[in-house]
This record gives sequence, structure tokens and C-alpha cells, in this order.
Amino acid sequence: MEDAHKAPIDPADDLNASNELLRLKLELDHKLIIEEFKGLDPVIENQWLTHVYKFENEFKESKPKKVRELLGYPIFPTHDMLTEEEINKEYSRLQSLMEDNDMVLECCCDYDERILYRFITEELFEHETNDISLEGMTRYFIYEEFHPNHDHDLRRLTTGFVDSLLNRKWDEELDAYILADTIYFQEMEYDPAGISSIVLMFQEANGRMEVQKIEIEMVNVNLDKATATAEVCLAYRAKSAQQSFRLCMGKGTVRFQYDNGDWNIDAFSLPGLGDNPPATT
Repeated sequence: MEDAHKAPIDPADDLNASNELLRLKLELDHKLIIEEFKGLDPVIENQWLTHVYKFENEFKESKPKKVRELLGYPIFPTHDMLTEEEINKEYSRLQSLMEDNDMVLECCCDYDERILYRFITEELFEHETNDISLEGMTRYFIYEEFHPNHDHDLRRLTTGFVDSLLNRKWDEELDAYILADTIYFQEMEYDPAGISSIVLMFQEANGRMEVQKIEIEMVNVNLDKATATAEVCLAYRAKSAQQSFRLCMGKGTVRFQYDNGDWNIDAFSLPGLGDNPPATT
């Protein structure tokens, strides 16, 4: 006979125990350690942990397949057989087929449809990926991961670097990742921590800065030497400790080195911060 005085199981305690079990199974079965989410609704946490566990199980058991096979071996004419009008039609059909199979090709920049059509039918179709199928899951392929757009990346990195300096957004931990191990500034060598100190002192000395112009005038890439240079035109007003504004304007240079697929800054000069530009590529 069931004990009438036995306290009923608290659903919250039962859910927390289930979450702990899922974390333990992820660690034992997949060597994946997930800490408890403080303040997160246990129901949402349980749903997320369950999804992660299902994904890890499928990934562990899955075998790589070509995208062409996952799409059902579709037949598409080669790009050189199609007119511009036909390319538009076939590319739309190709996009619909991918979407129906939970696949999406994303691009950081704009490209001609013929370029993307050719890429998908000649390269992406032959690309191998794990055969994983979970409800609500979509495979995302990024064009630039196959064909890096260095000009776009360098312009974005340069603008972000300058913006962090002038708009007082610099974070020693988050922003230093863009710096190389050795950085040349005003003909001296620094490590990332040294550059961060210079940046923070510059920002402290200029309590307020009003950016008027950040324009990348030219990007020069030399992949043979794994280097690149971005020339930037700046104009900003900086307010000193004496409460007076000074106008800083002119050209600056940011130099990069390419290492393991990433561009890192290894030299720079900016108006009002460094007046000796590094050598261009």
C-alpha cells in the first residue's frame, strides 16, 4: 500500500534531475561538458539539452555524404549552356531545391547569379557533409568559406579596428584577437597587451571624440607574401583634458599578416595616434 504521508515529487526537482542526467550523458557519451545555466527556465534548458544530445548522437553515427546525394542527385545544366534569362530561372529552381532539403547558401557580399550557380553545381554538389537530419535543423554553407573575399574582410576588419579606437569601444580581451603576436607602432615592437595599453591611454587622454569620416581608400593584398595593407582616410574631433577640441584628419595605414586563414594587424598608424605609417605591401 502506498504511503499516504509520502510527499509528492516536485515537478521542478524532477526536471532538474533530468537536466543533470542529460549533462552527465553528454559528458560520458560525447566528452561534452555543459555547465548549468543559472537563471534559465529548466523547461527551456531541458529542451536545449535534449536537442544537443540528439544532435551529438546523430553526428556520431552519421557518415559523410556529398551534397548532391543529399539533394537526390538532381540534374542541372552547366552554366555555360545557359543564357542570362535561363540562369535566373535555373538558379531559382536550385535555391528552391536546397530550401526544400533544409540547405541555405549565404554570402557576405553580392555576387552574380552565374557565379553562385556555377559554384553550387560544380563545387558544392561535390562537397561532403555529415548526413544529419533533425527537425528544425538547417544546413548553412557560406560562399566565402570556400572562396575567401579578402578585400571585404580587410575593409571590415580595418573599419572595426578604427571604430573601436575612436568610439571608445576597445575591449582588451575581445578586440586584441585581431592583433598579431608582434605589432609595429611608431617604429617600435609591441605585444597585444602593449597595444591595448596605448589604445586605452589614448582614449583616456581624449575624453570625447566625434568621428566625422572613416573611409577605406584602398586595400592592397599580396597573398604570395601573406600580407595586406589598408589605407584609411580619417577625420575626427578629440576633446582633451583641458576641454578643448582638436581636429585630427589625414591618412592612416593598417597592415595585416595572413596566418592560418585569419588576417591579423601587425602594424598601423592613424592621424593623432601615430604619424609614421608602416611600409605598404
